[in-house]
Amino acid sequence: MNHQTILQMARAALGSRVSDLCSRISMKTGVMAAALPINSVCFAMRPGSAAGIDTQVAFVENLRLQFTCITPFAVPVTAGRSLVVSGGGNSPATAGGTELVKPFFKQSGFDFSIFQQNIGGDVWISNTAALVGPTIKADNKIAELALSGAGFAGSTVEKTFTFDDPIAISRINSSYATNTDLVIFNPVAMDAVGTWELVVECDLVQLPGNFPLP
Repeated sequence: MNHQTILQMARAALGSRVSDLCSRISMKTGVMAAALPINSVCFAMRPGSAAGIDTQVAFVENLRLQFTCITPFAVPVTAGRSLVVSGGGNSPATAGGTELVKPFFKQSGFDFSIFQQNIGGDVWISNTAALVGPTIKADNKIAELALSGAGFAGSTVEKTFTFDDPIAISRINSSYATNTDLVIFNPVAMDAVGTWELVVECDLVQLPGNFPLP
């Protein structure tokens, strides 16, 4: 049984409308400083944990990244230049960026997300430098945006990653959701001189509270 089937069962059993449990995160970095060191995290999201709710699992259905080069890199075409989406090490960003208060809810009346600030959710994006706090799992790659040829001013690379089996994220210790974070980082150092910005858009579906997991 895949994740999507479980979500459909949850909605049917609990009488939820399709969009009741859906939300979106949309954020943009500032102009990132040149020569960003290797493994710098520019986006990080970690779910919080609400009291009295045992099941707190969200699924990433779609993730859109849009990279734009602002100031040209010293070497415009560099093999290996990219941004990687991966699981993180359950550490929130604590400084160096902008924090999201709560996601956008797709259905009026549904206003609870495990990623919102007031229950301990952490969603941060960089202003000009790497976020301070989150760790990466370099061997836990989910997706990669190749930027090898995007070092000229005005170069734009856009990609929407759609997961047929959505990526499960949970703060709780669950065999069903192995990821406790989602982070975006550069696996190689960004070349000298070049600056850039990144748009991150993430579509989420959340399981109802206390929904029994298989």
